[in-house]
Amino acid sequence: MADAKIINYGQQISAGSTAIPDNNTTALNIESTDAQDYITADTTDGSESITLSQQTKVTGGGGTTGLAMPTGDDAPTLYLENSTGSSQNRTGLMMNTDGAVGCVIDMYVSDDRKMFIQAQANEQSITAEDTLIFKSDPSGTTRASISASSFDIQDLDTSVITNNASDATAKALAFTRSRSDTNGNATIVQDDDILGRIDWYGADASSGTTADNKTIAASIYSQIDGGPGHEDMPGSLRFATTANGAASLTDRIVIRQSGNVGIGDTEPNYHCVIGTGKSGPITYVYNSNTSGMSSAITAHPNGAAGMIIDHRASDSLYLMNTTKGNTADVRSTGIAFFGRTDEASDEYPMMGAIRVRHEGTAADQKGYMTFYTNDGTDDRAPTERMRIDSTGKVGIATNDPTEALDINSDAIRIRTAQTPASGGTGAAGMVCWDANYMYVCTATDTWKRVALTGGY
Repeated sequence: MADAKIINYGQQISAGSTAIPDNNTTALNIESTDAQDYITADTTDGSESITLSQQTKVTGGGGTTGLAMPTGDDAPTLYLENSTGSSQNRTGLMMNTDGAVGCVIDMYVSDDRKMFIQAQANEQSITAEDTLIFKSDPSGTTRASISASSFDIQDLDTSVITNNASDATAKALAFTRSRSDTNGNATIVQDDDILGRIDWYGADASSGTTADNKTIAASIYSQIDGGPGHEDMPGSLRFATTANGAASLTDRIVIRQSGNVGIGDTEPNYHCVIGTGKSGPITYVYNSNTSGMSSAITAHPNGAAGMIIDHRASDSLYLMNTTKGNTADVRSTGIAFFGRTDEASDEYPMMGAIRVRHEGTAADQKGYMTFYTNDGTDDRAPTERMRIDSTGKVGIATNDPTEALDINSDAIRIRTAQTPASGGTGAAGMVCWDANYMYVCTATDTWKRVALTGGY
């Protein structure tokens, strides 16, 4: 490197005397013979130095500005570099203060304060819980804060993760978990370990008005669901809410590692298990649309059974119509049976139905049951074939039975012949026949017969 030389130091005003003028003129100019401007100050041991090169311009500020470092377009105002090549090297900017406000980095655009970052000590004591605070707008509203135990985002209408890419991938919010207490060390997790969660809290007014008085209302979290191993991480997803009058969470929906879903059941052993300890319907399907398809549950199995209802007490299935009314037929429920015409068609004619309706005209519970089949003349209106009225009378081909069994037809048929033995087993009222006689059981195990004569 060529030797540097001082080419100008102030202005000579008299013999042996030099003055440094105001900042309108360069006070000190040190230039090397290779036209590189710099100042280097070395300590006595030569291990520490300060170098101001031609890329550095330092001017003293006035007023509240301690040090100003202006820069040109697209050039960094301050550039820190460690080029030692050591695995332990680092580049850092260290700020230290003993004040309660902490260290602050202010950011302005056209002299308008836009944002500042503040490292502030804990309000109660200076501990590991000290907080890094991000603030915006001139009022200094806190937008985010980072402490040893939390990352808080405050007073924002929406937090957005944006992915601007021409591929199918998406940005992710990832929660990772290790059993190690040392950062960077991986220790395998265990069954039932919680991997991450999202919690919702509300201010608890009954506890006071400070920011810490809050109660959890809901949570979504993931939990290890089995014994993990190498490239084997069974997990569950759980949805929890806090009930009215409670202050702690209760799991409401659980998706197990097997894919089994439990609603009101945290250990579902089937694909979908719905359980509740409350009275009333377990599942209520409702459609408020007054036209088109009504409320429905659809099952498309590949096997034989479409839907199995296993209830080991009394009624297995409740059908309910909540329409209020005491006129005949207003209160009605039923089951309709449809079938698709062919693969190319979306038509599903009604093949049959079973319906129960209110029979009376008063506030009573009288009901009758009807059975319908379709003869093919109308794909949406099958014909009533049998009715059981409120008294138990059965009408076949009639909707107004007058006897226990009322058949509106000119013939009935008993297909199989039977010849009862004399004194054989029988109950009063049984009727049977063979080629020669008609038999009637008049009392228990007592039969009488009448001969069939003549031809037809």
